[in-house]
Amino acid sequence: MKTPRVSIILPVYNAAAYVAGAVKSVLNQSFADFELVIINDGSTDNSLEIVKGFKDDRIKIVENEINLGLQLTLNKGLKLSRSEYIARIDADDEWIGVDKLKEQVDFLDNNKSCVLIGTGASVINESGEEIYQVSLPRTDKEIRQKMLKANQFFHSSIMMRVSALDKVGFYNEDADSKHIEDYDLWLRLGKIGEFYNLPIVALRYRDIGSSVSRQNVIGQLKKNIRLIKKYRYDYPGYIFALVHNNLKLVIYGYGKLLSFRKYIFRLKNKNKKNYTDNRKKILIWESLSHIAGGQRVLLNILPYLKDDFIVTVIAPSPGTFSKALDEMGVSVKFINTGTYNAGKKNIFDILKYLLLFPLGLIKSFLLVKKNDLIYINSTRVLPGGLLGGLIFKKPVVWHNHSLISDGKTKALLNILTKFSSLKKMIAVSNSVSNQFPQLKNKTIVLYNGVDLDKFKPGKESKSNNIMVVGDLMPTKGQDVLIRALASFNNVDYKLKIVGSARAGMELYETSLKELVKELNLEKKIEFLGRRSDVDKLLPDMSLLVLPATGFEACPMVVLEAMACGVPVIVSDLGGTTEIVQDDYVGYLFRAGDEKDLEKKLNKFFNLDYKKIIAMKLNCRKEAELKYDLKDNAIKINSVIKNILS
Repeated sequence: MKTPRVSIILPVYNAAAYVAGAVKSVLNQSFADFELVIINDGSTDNSLEIVKGFKDDRIKIVENEINLGLQLTLNKGLKLSRSEYIARIDADDEWIGVDKLKEQVDFLDNNKSCVLIGTGASVINESGEEIYQVSLPRTDKEIRQKMLKANQFFHSSIMMRVSALDKVGFYNEDADSKHIEDYDLWLRLGKIGEFYNLPIVALRYRDIGSSVSRQNVIGQLKKNIRLIKKYRYDYPGYIFALVHNNLKLVIYGYGKLLSFRKYIFRLKNKNKKNYTDNRKKILIWESLSHIAGGQRVLLNILPYLKDDFIVTVIAPSPGTFSKALDEMGVSVKFINTGTYNAGKKNIFDILKYLLLFPLGLIKSFLLVKKNDLIYINSTRVLPGGLLGGLIFKKPVVWHNHSLISDGKTKALLNILTKFSSLKKMIAVSNSVSNQFPQLKNKTIVLYNGVDLDKFKPGKESKSNNIMVVGDLMPTKGQDVLIRALASFNNVDYKLKIVGSARAGMELYETSLKELVKELNLEKKIEFLGRRSDVDKLLPDMSLLVLPATGFEACPMVVLEAMACGVPVIVSDLGGTTEIVQDDYVGYLFRAGDEKDLEKKLNKFFNLDYKKIIAMKLNCRKEAELKYDLKDNAIKINSVIKNILS
């Protein structure tokens, strides 16, 4: 097979709305001697089906089994490429014109000292309307003068020489290089060769609320400053670049999120027709940075809200939750609410909350004022949301996933929920609703929903594969399950523990692993850590156990297991008693009672095959009848619309 001259790397993750445009813009190029390497990075939407719909021998589709992230995916693409030159395009961008590749190849062919070439760009919004145009410095000398001040290349516009990459290495895969992996690589390339930007606008660059520069400005600037210091001897203008970026850091640190370059270009283009979005704005407030049950509920319903509302989400800090929002194209703002203990709060939790609350409240007011409705997805941030709603006369919806065991917290909430700003509480179970009888007229009970197309039964398995999913912390009761299983030496089972320690619970995770060793269960119990592919793991299980010793309002993983046709054994605290019926979809056991759990496990292990099949069918039927995500999301959408109307 003839080796193509150019390999084009296109990583794709949940980009169904845009990826077809990116692929078409590549296939339309007049220069045809290329391969298009499309890497599907574990997309959960129909991105893969869309790219497979293109029939062109130059397209090579690669699938990551799990989401690896951009850095690892790009390097995978580089390793798979077979060409002299590498070009890049992101799934939400498009090339303009048909000669972009041709002009870059011609330039590199005739300028052997050039290692990296880019173009200017037309910056567009989420709807494809042009906001402004950017023409970057052209010559190597001009680019170098500004290279420390800021990245002078649009990633989706570049073409680079493979022989140069072989000398400096690929994209940096370190966590500290996330979001600056391109800038770091360009600075390394510039040490061995020359730069150039063609004087053409050959890229439609989509600037939406999910972009890094919009979501994590402070973290981005700090990383840029580290690069400036690292390469200060390789490029001119070190002092100016350092002062410039530190000044921006100060400005952004005070919340003045203003890009001077964009402001200038918008002034120049002020006569252009502005895109007007008449959708109502909703502000969703969350208190965890990682993805637990409540965050998964929110991520599930967001696609059903985005079409009808402009959505902004507040998270406490960057993490797996903000990454998922970023990949969905949802704007994220960060307000630190601090870490805290689950269940009963100690004096340190209260002090941290009191110290962080005033600053968080002020920051939140700036966002509350700009939105039409406040959607609280976490009890911890309810006070701030209710106060903001009261001051700025914004309605508040509280999606309550919590069964509150702490008396001080419950007393405070009973006072705050009297505020007129609270218009509706969406309770995820009757157990949650019953905590606040005074809100009866404002409450709708709506069990969590499951994506039935994503979580579905797999092939029949006669082995005893058991799974427990959740943060590793005492209230999740993983230790109770391990001790209960210790008596089943003659049963051929495998327990997979999915999850990692929540902040401050690391000792509990260590104690679990020591308990497994102490009971000689290393061959039967496996710790998988936090996983993003639970939907792939669950169908292969024969049983899911939720051994929580604390209250569970409406545990998502139980509903997901049922959707996969997997029977469940769960503790009898809170909303689980409303979901699980004994001998129908599984069993309930007394929370914290390992002997009772042992009894229910023994009952399950001794079920005949017909009974197990009937239980699996019942699980799926219950999920379809009561817990369909689409029905759930439509009802939530309707609640918001009714309040705003």
